[in-house]
This record gives sequence, structure tokens and C-alpha cells, in this order.
Amino acid sequence: DLSDRIKPALRFAMTSMADSSLQNHVGSPQCRWTPEAVLDRLLSTYYHWSIDASEFAREVQFSTLALSIQTASRSYRDEFSPNYKLLFLQGNTDYRPEVLEACLKQEDQVFVNGTQFQISAFTAEKSSAMRQCLAQLFEMLELWSSNRLVPGSQIPDATTALCSLDSAWADFEKCYVPELMSIEALARQPLQRAVALERELQDLERHEVLSANRRQGRTSVCNGSKYLSLPVERSQARENGSLGDGASSSLGDSACCTPSSLQSPSARERHLSGAGSPCVRMRQMSGDVSLMRVPSETADTLGTQSKESRSKDLHRLAHSASSTSTKCREALEHLVMQVAGLNALANVDGKGREDLTSDVLEIAANVFLGRWQPPSSASAKESSTMAASAAIRKFLARRVLESFLDLRRYFVAVTDRMNYVDPQLCNNKALVKYLLAWEEAWELGSRFIVQPVMLEALCGTAAQIAASQVYAPELAMHLDEQDAELFLILPRLVLLCALAEPTQAVLPANFIPQHFVKQNGEGEEPCAVPTVSHSADMTDLSRDFVVAVHDITTSNAYQASSQPAWEVLVRKTIAGPGAEADDGDDHSVHSFLRRLEGISLELQRTEPQAWNGCCAVLLQCIEEAGRA
Repeated sequence: DLSDRIKPALRFAMTSMADSSLQNHVGSPQCRWTPEAVLDRLLSTYYHWSIDASEFAREVQFSTLALSIQTASRSYRDEFSPNYKLLFLQGNTDYRPEVLEACLKQEDQVFVNGTQFQISAFTAEKSSAMRQCLAQLFEMLELWSSNRLVPGSQIPDATTALCSLDSAWADFEKCYVPELMSIEALARQPLQRAVALERELQDLERHEVLSANRRQGRTSVCNGSKYLSLPVERSQARENGSLGDGASSSLGDSACCTPSSLQSPSARERHLSGAGSPCVRMRQMSGDVSLMRVPSETADTLGTQSKESRSKDLHRLAHSASSTSTKCREALEHLVMQVAGLNALANVDGKGREDLTSDVLEIAANVFLGRWQPPSSASAKESSTMAASAAIRKFLARRVLESFLDLRRYFVAVTDRMNYVDPQLCNNKALVKYLLAWEEAWELGSRFIVQPVMLEALCGTAAQIAASQVYAPELAMHLDEQDAELFLILPRLVLLCALAEPTQAVLPANFIPQHFVKQNGEGEEPCAVPTVSHSADMTDLSRDFVVAVHDITTSNAYQASSQPAWEVLVRKTIAGPGAEADDGDDHSVHSFLRRLEGISLELQRTEPQAWNGCCAVLLQCIEEAGRA
């Protein structure tokens, strides 16, 4: 058809003419604008509106002003939440491109935090009416595009079309935005329940403190209605009333439903990007400042807290977790359970585990308060080693408690600012950060603190390695530089400690269980002390270890140096089987080191991810033991 071939060229010509007309009519909308000029501007934007809907919305606003059209009342916006009031005031316009996009998407479902919300039929009907008005306006512009060059052609009635569109736009916005507000309220409920449980726990903790003080004849003043200590600057800002609408340093990014907030169910990548949203694409269309996004501070931390204040909060949490009060412990358990559900919804940076139970917190509290005793199977140690082990235990317990304490402080911070929390919870950077820290700390506690034998094995191994730096300065250098060779040395030392002290064999047994069998003696806890199995490699390694120690002890060269056999063997282990041999070295020592190297490589490679996590914890424990 000839018209189909001419139409693209005609559209290009009309667009160029409209652009030229736009350049010649520069001025405010209150200037004298003819209907032809207004139609030309709309026509120019119409051909590009699919690329930039915001430009088309601005032209609709401009056209209504230029033609002095009486727009429908927007008084319904007075009923919007403070967030939406602020956002709709941006630009001082009746038409937001995001509302246009929401109308054209025609999606009747919204997915927030993995939950499906249905858009009402009434809102869908209003959306359909707005699309019909848009279609009429587009038909009018197509007609004007075809007839504008024809002499004596009738000018389309743009005023009627724009009036109809304005009315339909207001009707759709009036019912659509309140539905989004309702969805937001439902989406924030998991966090709101956590905040409510935190407030209940604080009340119980405050009551316990007051009761204990009365029993001891003391009086104390609780910190207002907030039992946990907030950062000084935030507390003062609230008292002074200066924490304005734009300040939300610890609450994450936004306050309302955004295209990255509302999404359809899909793969994890779409969950993170927010693709498939039936809502408007605010951030894609409007850049950094978008509809339904409240300006907030960029900081994602809770601010500074004095050392004394944090120490008090840690002890309060520890006493609550190990409290004999049934109500207090139940309240804490409910909060931990709620946090676990919140973690499954919002923690997109971690595993999103939902099994974060309170037993880890309880045992960590007992360890932190010094109520934990090493298992009876642990052999006696030197006082320095015992002190280092105690410091490591407290360090690990503190890490678990501090991660949960940060979450509680976050709940306190958002108590009065829930409207400024993004309803898509995974978009709140601060919340995700503290959930991730709690999940990692919980896994640390579950693996190393809940099992007493494992905790003692980790502490004992770290304390022994830390003590080795005194007579093995090369180890101290590797630990300081954190070089690649250190991660070849660590598994050797872990195995060496396991051979020297059976209670420490629990640590490598978790990664190479095929080399260890768990022995249950009478009166002992199940799997209390793993011993060397009958596997050929481990049996040979154990035999070589005994022979090497004996040969070092009886060697004339080492006897002359008066150096203990253990210290000699540790230094040889650090150097590895490829190191240059000393004159006094015996064949048995080299045979042991070669066999040890083989099993140490197996220790690294059987469960590499788990072993890397263990190495990270072990290095932290070694550092903590060095401070003891």
C-alpha cells in the first residue's frame, strides 16, 4: 500500500516541523498559544513518548495550561500518606509519568516480599477508562498529522480530549495510589511485628532491672521509653525535633512502592532488580529522584555508640537470653523467630535462612557471662593457654550477641519512622546489612559455640597456634601478612594439634570425617571425643607422629640445643616438607611431614567453602588469643 510507505516519511516531516514550531514558541504557558501550536507540540512528543513517557506527561500538563483547561480536583491527595504528599508535590504537576506507565501496563497483580497482592477490579476499570481516553487523544493526533498540511482542514478539538484524559487520569490515580499505600502497609507488617516484639521485650527487661534493683535496695532510671541505647546524635536529634522528613540514615533507601519494590515472581536476579512490576518504573523514568521515593541520608549504619553504652546493652541482652524469667525468655524467643522470618524475606545478600533459632543466642549468652564450663573430656592446660581459650570463647560469644543487638537497635531506630522504610524489605540496605551479619553470626555460633566439644577444640587449637608465634617468628610474619602460604600452613598446624591433643581432633573431623571415628565411652556425651580411625592414611600419620617426636627427643643434635621436641616439630611443620633439611633431621621427621602434607591438602579440598569459613574464624581467634 502506497500510504504505508509514505507514512514513515510523513511522520518524520511532521516531527521536524513540530520541533521547529516548538523552537519558535519559547515562553511560559501563560503566553498566547494557538490550538495549532499546542497540537504540534503534542504531536512531536507523541512520536517519542514510548521512549520518554515523562516528556509526554509534561506536554499534557503544558497543554492544559496553554489552553486554560479546568482540570479535575486533586484534593484527594490530601488523604495520601506524608510520603506520597511529598512526592506528588515534586514538580508541582497534575500528571506523573509513573501513573501513565502503571495504567498502560494493565497488570492486576503486585508482588512484594514474595507475596502476591491483587489490584481491585474497580481500579482496573479506572485504568481501562484512562486507556480509552489516551487512545482517543492518539487518534486525534494521528488525524492532525495527516490533515495539518491540507488547506482548510478542520482543527481537532484538543480541549475536549484533554479534559476527558484529565478526568480519567485523576479517577485512576485516586484509587490506584491508596491501593499501593494499603499494599505497603501489609508489606511492612513483618518488620512492624518485629518492632512490636522488641518493644515488648524492652518492657520486660526494664521490669526485671527495676525488680532486681529493688531487691538490692538500689534505684535506677531507665533510658526513657527506649531501653536500648541509640546513637547520641540520633537521640539528641529526636529530642530536639530536628530529625526531619529527609533524615533516615539507618532506614535504607526509600519509603514507598517503587518499580524495584513491586515485582512479579521470578528468578533471584529479577527479585533484586524489581523487573516485571505492575507499578510504575519510577527510578528508570525519573533518575535518582523518583515518585514514591523519599529523600534519605546515604549512610546505612546506626551511627556511633559509646563503648560503655554498648557494653551495658550487651550485658542486658546476655542476661535476657539466659534469664530465668519465663516471660522474658519467651519474648526473646518470639523476637528471634520473627527475625528469622524477616531474614527469609529480606536478606538477599545472604542465604535467607529461616531456621535461625534462639538456642544459639542463649548458649552464646552463657559463654559471654562466664557460665560455660569446658567439657570434662578436655585435658588440663597451662594457665596462659586457658586464658587465651577463655578470651576466644568470649570473643565468639560477643560476636553473636553484637550482631543481634545491632538488629534490635535497628528496630528501635525505625519505630517512629516506619513510613520511611521501603515496603520491599530487601531494598533497605541497613536492614539487609544487619540481617546478613546476624545470619553469619548465627551460623558461626551453630557450628562452633552450640557444641561444647567443638568450641573447646577451636579455642584450644587457636590458642596453641597463637602461642607458637613465640618460638616460631616466621609464623607471626605469615599471620601479619596474611599471604597465600599461610593457608597452606594452617591445615598442617590444625592436624598437628589434633594429633597432639585428642580433644582438638573434633575440628578437622568435621571436614574429613572419613579419617576419624567418633568414640562414645561410658558416661560420656554422644560423640564427645573423636579418635583416630582405622583408615590407613590416618593410622600411618599417627604412627609417624609418635616416631618423629621420639626421634627428635632422642636426637643428639636437638638435645644439644635444649629445644623441646614439640617446638621443633611445629617449626618443621610451618616450613613444610619441601624445606631444606637440617643436619640433625631424621628420616622419620620427613616421612611424617610428607604424609601430613597429603592429608592437609585433603582437609582443604574436601569442603573448600566450609574450610575457608573455618579459616576466617580461626584467624580471628588466633588474633584474639594474641591479645589475651
